[in-house]
Amino acid sequence: MQAYRINGLLIKVERCAADMYIVRNIPGVFDNQVAIGAIVHKELAQKFLDSYAVKSSDKTLDILDVDFEEKLPEGIRYCRGCVYWNGKGCEAGDKGAL
Repeated sequence: MQAYRINGLLIKVERCAADMYIVRNIPGVFDNQVAIGAIVHKELAQKFLDSYAVKSSDKTLDILDVDFEEKLPEGIRYCRGCVYWNGKGCEAGDKGAL
């Protein structure tokens, strides 16, 4: 998987509390909220990130899939901006988005 340094911040695909894949915190555009996701396939999330990052990244970094072993906790800090987040909890669960 690829990670990018965009405006000084490390941006990568992460696994959310609903066991889906997201990209969050793209500086200047999606500060502190989900930018891509929640989707079932990490490869699709990665392709969206790759496409966006081509125009705005300072540096490309290789990271390993082991980053997906631990899910992010659910909460506004991680879920803000996600289409499934309703402020009370995640509705995605097993809905199988994209």
